[in-house]
Amino acid sequence: MIIHKLLPNILPHSIRLFAFILVFTFLSNCKSGGSLAKTGHADQSSENKGFSPAEIQFGNLFIDGCAERMKGNFNEAKRLFESCLKIDPKNHAVYYELAIIHKMLGSAMEALQNAKICAAAEPQNEWYQLLLAECFVANRQYLNAIKVRENLIRRFPKKNELKEELAYEYSLTGQAEKALNLYDELERSMGINEQITLNKLRILKNLKDYKRAEEELLKLIASDQSQMRNYNDLADLYIETKQIEKAKSVYDKIILLDPYNPTVYLSLHDYHVNKGNDTEALKDLQKAIENPSLDVTVKTQIIEDYYKRAEHGNHLAFEQGLMLAKLAVQSNPKAMPINALCGDFYRLDKNTKEAAFYYYKAVSLDKNNYRLWQNLLITENDISAFDSLSIHAEQAIEIFPNQPVFYLYGGIANAALKQYSQAAKNLKDGLDLSSGNKRLMIDFLSAAGDNYFQMKDYANSDNSFEQALKLDADNTFVLNNYAYYLSLRNTNLDLAEKLSRRANELRPNNANYLDTYAWIFFKEKKYTQALQFITEAVKLSQSATVIEHYGDILYFSDKTEEAFLQWNKSKAAGNKSEILSKKIKDKKWYE
Repeated sequence: MIIHKLLPNILPHSIRLFAFILVFTFLSNCKSGGSLAKTGHADQSSENKGFSPAEIQFGNLFIDGCAERMKGNFNEAKRLFESCLKIDPKNHAVYYELAIIHKMLGSAMEALQNAKICAAAEPQNEWYQLLLAECFVANRQYLNAIKVRENLIRRFPKKNELKEELAYEYSLTGQAEKALNLYDELERSMGINEQITLNKLRILKNLKDYKRAEEELLKLIASDQSQMRNYNDLADLYIETKQIEKAKSVYDKIILLDPYNPTVYLSLHDYHVNKGNDTEALKDLQKAIENPSLDVTVKTQIIEDYYKRAEHGNHLAFEQGLMLAKLAVQSNPKAMPINALCGDFYRLDKNTKEAAFYYYKAVSLDKNNYRLWQNLLITENDISAFDSLSIHAEQAIEIFPNQPVFYLYGGIANAALKQYSQAAKNLKDGLDLSSGNKRLMIDFLSAAGDNYFQMKDYANSDNSFEQALKLDADNTFVLNNYAYYLSLRNTNLDLAEKLSRRANELRPNNANYLDTYAWIFFKEKKYTQALQFITEAVKLSQSATVIEHYGDILYFSDKTEEAFLQWNKSKAAGNKSEILSKKIKDKKWYE
């Protein structure tokens, strides 16, 4: 008997005397010569009568050590037991307790040292010997552990748990036949057992004795024909040994017994792939994916493989992967990874609206996923869904208040919704968080320049663009926008022309940049140069704005009929400007 098994976690005063009796009954057999000195009997209370002060101190420490160990306070328990050894340095029970504690703390060598002491002192103590074997295993001294267990089995030949541990240690040390014989003995005693068969199977595979491995699995299946995993193990063995048709017959048997088993269809998929029958392989994969019981992680891994190939331009992988992703969403509508993958596929196909839909579903299922929020906001911005972008950006900011990119999208959305004050706040807050990130700071400053322009706060607008250009003097986006806003205000056109010229030098053949350059010349009444560059812009873009500007410049180039034609084309392209309608009606240019 081990004393700690008799002690409660908490030892109140009312049961402490009982604990003392148990302790001293047990510890009296744990001393290797001599005993604790008994002194001062006349001074002891009736409660402690018969125990010396040293024994009382030892008992208190031992009981408290056991209580602390059982509560999980291993370091405190260790301290208490080490104090016990100062009083009785040869007490076997204390070494046993210290071995357990060191083992729990991960100090394998210290545990072994203590286990050796108590086991050597009491070779017949089963608990001490078991602990010694465990400590040998923890230190990978398997041969020593085997010797201990063999001795224990000679003493306790009916204890199957000892044989199981010994068989495993035999297999670890390359004593395969000994392990197999012991497993056979266990099987005769316990009957056919799945875990024992799997242990034997592992050894037989290492020996490449596939015939015996097959026999073991067939025997296991015959003992219980309801366990599908045993059929799967047999099929896997046939696959491993290249007995493909035998594997196929096992898969067919599984389908007969369990037609809704999704994993068998994954195996059949692999079978058909090996046979070069891609059509049948895909059908089997569909059956597996559309089954709600197939683990979502498995489905995700399969579909991710298709996505990776689709990313590298494999169109067939894209089509099949998207189809599988949609099937997976139907069978597991609340699976975040599957919804996210659907979004990825649609985004890869530039179907941004559908991508945004699935990213929203995914983020609704996992609100703390930064990547999902980022993808949702990017796609909503791409499709100009500014109402939802504004709402979702604010939600993302609440969850990730220190991530500046969400403030940027909030600013863009609110500016588009003409909520300029809120946009300005978003952009300022995000800029403050972006210190050190040059690229992001430029994005914030550029967006702030646009927003301040709409607010007619031209000083802050100009300052924002100037600050952005200090960070990157050749940022074509900033150069173009700053120049265009100056031209719209008919202010500092020399600077606007210089900025626009630089943007076109850096990015030639860009319709928007050419349009800005032409518009600046138009504002400067340099109509020849304006017509030259707007003509180039129109060749590259049929934007409604570019076409309207083309008409305006033609009008001032004394080509009124052509101007009227271009204004109509701009309206047909979707330009809903009231001023454009007035130009068309009156056949006259208006500012």
